[in-house]
Amino acid sequence: MHGHSWPEDRILVAHALDGDEWRVVATLKDQRRARVPPFEAIELDLDYMLGGETDAGGPP
Repeated sequence: MHGHSWPEDRILVAHALDGDEWRVVATLKDQRRARVPPFEAIELDLDYMLGGETDAGGPP
């Protein structure tokens, strides 16, 4: 997986290698948490990653 983020716009774009080409597998905007292929087992804290407010251990 490969990704780009634009914290000022609160956007995360994730790519996956498909053969010899990269394809977009997720485009996430203004989301607090997400599960992104191929790592769906891990919940990403997008607030933290994109510089927003974090939820100090509370539920999503």
